[in-house]
Amino acid sequence: MPDKLYGIEMLKTLIILLFLSLAANAALAEMYKWVDDEGNVHYGDRPPVKNEFEKMKPPPAADEKEAMRLQQRTKNILQQQMQVDADRAREKQASRKPDAQKVSIEKRCKRDRAELVFYKKSGKHSILDQDGNLTRVKSSERKQKITELESFIAQNCQ
Repeated sequence: MPDKLYGIEMLKTLIILLFLSLAANAALAEMYKWVDDEGNVHYGDRPPVKNEFEKMKPPPAADEKEAMRLQQRTKNILQQQMQVDADRAREKQASRKPDAQKVSIEKRCKRDRAELVFYKKSGKHSILDQDGNLTRVKSSERKQKITELESFIAQNCQ
């Protein structure tokens, strides 16, 4: 988001500078219009040497109230765009969370199904404890683990 904010501020600055440079040039520069020997109409800030020319009237001065209104409008548009960008970023972030949760549940379902198969096999079962030692699973622990796994799978796995 900071990169977008920087880009918007930079764009705003460039627009203001462009507007000011155009306004300054239009106010200071004299414009000329002439027709060359081939009948082509030309416009320039310097009069031609060979041809007759017409000095053009400068455009009317910018209305200060209109300039302020346009500046406020530009500011409002930029704020609206920033709000839209922020809303989109939040929506995108929110849409990622369910996907991550779904993947996490799918992984757990796969692991629990494999573990359920392991516990349902007949015979003696051994597992690694927290210290990395191999320990035998008691029959009561095995039955409890099967019940827990079946319950989770029934509620969360398809």
